[in-house]
Amino acid sequence: MVLCCGFNSRNIKSFLGEQNGFTALELLCAVAMLGLITAVLSISIIQVKATTPGVKARVVAVQDTVSAGAFFSQDVMMAQTSDLPEGGESVPFVTFTWMDTFQDLYTMHTSYYYLTDGELRREYDGETRVIARHITAVAFWFEGTTVYMSLTSQVNDQHPELAMTQTYQVRMRAVV
Repeated sequence: MVLCCGFNSRNIKSFLGEQNGFTALELLCAVAMLGLITAVLSISIIQVKATTPGVKARVVAVQDTVSAGAFFSQDVMMAQTSDLPEGGESVPFVTFTWMDTFQDLYTMHTSYYYLTDGELRREYDGETRVIARHITAVAFWFEGTTVYMSLTSQVNDQHPELAMTQTYQVRMRAVV
């Protein structure tokens, strides 16, 4: 029987001699290498498990604030009036109103934002919807023609360092 590189079964036997197994040194080296590989993999798994709750909490916080920001931006761009005080004084709730003139049908719309039990709620034309959860603080203020909303989201009470604050600023289409 001929193998690659010019070795046949007779050459291999003469190369290896009469060896029937592994030496203690070879086994010791193999066990040491397996131990090292296992240690590295274990450390990696532990690190991933330790950081996963923090990453997950951060992703949820971002999703909450982005969702609220989308509704807020849409309403502010449509709004013609708001009940925010002039001069930048912040308040924990706000109402926006506007007239929709689609196809000569004049419809008045109102959206009201407020925080209750850690949920930012939006009441739009009498229908209330939760637009963000895990909100610990909200503030609205008005400067010139720009409306601001600042949200703080904290998903994990055991890790306050994971709290995230996001501020949105949107210009109103008309100030009446």
